[in-house]
Amino acid sequence: MKSKIIKNFAVALMLAAVLTAAASSASYAQNQQVASTHKVNTLAILFTGDLHSCANKYPQLAALIKSERASLEKNGCAVITVDAGDIAMGSVFSAVTNLEASEYRALGLMGYDAYVFGNHDFDIGLKALAFMFYNANIQGRNLDPVTKQPINFPVNVTANLGQTKDETFEQARKYIGQQSYIILNRNGMKIGIFGLLGKRAFDVSNQKEDMTLVDPVEMAKKVVAALKSQGVDFIICLSHSGSLLGEKSEDGILAKKCPDIDVIISGHDHQAIFNPWKVGNVIIAASGSGGDLLGEMQILKGNKSGNPVSYKLIKTDSCAATDASAKNLLDSTDLKVVGKFNQQFNISPFDVIAKQDKSLRASPEKDGSFPLAYAVARSYFYQAVDDYEYNVDTSLMVSCVPAGIVRKGLAAGEVTYSDVFNVIPLGLDRYGKLGYPVIEVWITGKELKKLCELNVSIAPKMPDALMTFYGLTYTYNSARLPFTKIIKVYVHGKQVVNDKLYHVITGYYTAMCLDVLSHNSYGILKIVPKDSKGNEMYNIDKLILGHHVVGYKYPQGTNEWFAFAEYLRNYGSQPAATQFAGKDVRNASVWLAYAAYLLVLIMIVFFIIKGISKVVKKSKAKVRN
Repeated sequence: MKSKIIKNFAVALMLAAVLTAAASSASYAQNQQVASTHKVNTLAILFTGDLHSCANKYPQLAALIKSERASLEKNGCAVITVDAGDIAMGSVFSAVTNLEASEYRALGLMGYDAYVFGNHDFDIGLKALAFMFYNANIQGRNLDPVTKQPINFPVNVTANLGQTKDETFEQARKYIGQQSYIILNRNGMKIGIFGLLGKRAFDVSNQKEDMTLVDPVEMAKKVVAALKSQGVDFIICLSHSGSLLGEKSEDGILAKKCPDIDVIISGHDHQAIFNPWKVGNVIIAASGSGGDLLGEMQILKGNKSGNPVSYKLIKTDSCAATDASAKNLLDSTDLKVVGKFNQQFNISPFDVIAKQDKSLRASPEKDGSFPLAYAVARSYFYQAVDDYEYNVDTSLMVSCVPAGIVRKGLAAGEVTYSDVFNVIPLGLDRYGKLGYPVIEVWITGKELKKLCELNVSIAPKMPDALMTFYGLTYTYNSARLPFTKIIKVYVHGKQVVNDKLYHVITGYYTAMCLDVLSHNSYGILKIVPKDSKGNEMYNIDKLILGHHVVGYKYPQGTNEWFAFAEYLRNYGSQPAATQFAGKDVRNASVWLAYAAYLLVLIMIVFFIIKGISKVVKKSKAKVRN
């Protein structure tokens, strides 16, 4: 009996083993089939944004992109390479953007499929941007410098950029074949790609007066409908709008209102999103700025969850290899840049001008202080004093720099003109010289308070707007309602007088964005630039430092970055710690006053309604009688 039980148990074990093996075999086969399908139906997106003329990164970035693309394609993925805007402006290499078109040519050499305009791509002017596209296609610039094969330039897919006032630029748009969207066929899948320039980015474009913008969300809805009607498998949006505010950002709102978009590649905020986030099933991703990181995402066709199969940001400098074609482009551009700086400023961008003891970050500290921006603001102040040959009332003069102007930090060690330019590299002056000019403006003490209000009411949600001052301090109550937080403002230790004029030294780009301040505060913080006599000034070119002074020392003005460079050359290393201009004297008792006001308001409304009710009753009584 015992032997029979053992025998039956052994048979059961053998049967279980056979069934397990069969199940394992079936499971393995199923997994293999899924894995195979996964490869065939997978789209890999290689993406960048806010490259900002990072020509020094091109050789490594090109090698990294080509390596990743080859590996992904070998594994059966369909691959696209895209950029979310602002390919230009941000380094000394933007000195020759319109002539050499190195940024546009680099995209072609690296195999990009599509890109979108960013606001800083227009910094050089619409006509100059048009010539960039034309110059990219002459004198052999449209050939790979190594293989001599034609460069396949990516398609510009800015769908919501309307008609501009510059005919040369309009012709250039046709010349490069700009489209609202493209459909790529890869591995039997149809991939729709379109681009958007955000409202916030458009508002800070120096060419906005000559441009029109179609509402991004409304345009997105139209493009998405068109792509869906053509049976695309994926819809990818390249959005130069920003995602820093999460679901309240322009890209967050876009995702909510256009749920049929699969992926939004976000630019403008310079944000590196290491863990992609979603609004519904729409994935939002970003790779930072300056070509430091390459984004790589894989998504599966028909995946209803919207979750990516894989996602990572790869450090460009992790690639040991360099691409020969991109290196050739860098070297040739390098020589042109040296020539440009010599021509415009009689210097070499690589001349050493100072030695910095400690590194200075490109962003504010937690307490709001911003040592690098403070040094820049101080340089503007000193430039004004020098330009006026000390014949200026400094007791009423302050200078200011918004955080968004500072694009890169200063490393410890030797500092070159190139290093300084990279800190504040934006724009050209009206003569075509590199960098926006320093400007001067007079505003009232009341408007100075509004400028300070920007820091405590708007900057917490718009970090780029945080203003660093030289010569000005203020107190505020953080417990107060927005736009009412500032208590007192001091210029060089003296409390400001509301109707008195104060002399403010800042940058051209900052003055250009004053209307954005008014817009974001619903008109509450409106500031109107004035001249020294109090006359309202709306032409920023007439605000250039010393513009109105007869026999002025620098009739063409001084470029922002050059003022900072000369300051460093004269005064050397800058401190790594400064104090924030604002002091919070928080007093929550203000809420008692708010409650009292609210109670009075409720009572007034109550008695008004009660009075109206009595009038209505009397009227009805008269009618009945």
